Amino acid sequence: MAFKPGPWVMYASPEGVGCECCDPFTGADSRAFLEELCCGLSRSSARELRMVLKPLDERFLARTLNDPFASSRDPWWRRRLEAP
Repeated sequence: MAFKPGPWVMYASPEGVGCECCDPFTGADSRAFLEELCCGLSRSSARELRMVLKPLDERFLARTLNDPFASSRDPWWRRRLEAP
């Protein structure tokens, strides 16, 4: 989603792209899945995966807007606006 063409600002969609052919995680929180994966890996493997995720996370943060009404207990990727 971070490299999706279109307007500079994107709205986060927890449902994915909505097409099972294009997105096998449709209906799932893909970033939460990746975070769980990091927690289950060895330290070195988790560090490698986080290094791969870092530029994608940074781009996602740069292209989405913070939701000021989101719970501070939610992970950072869920504290983004989902609609204008």
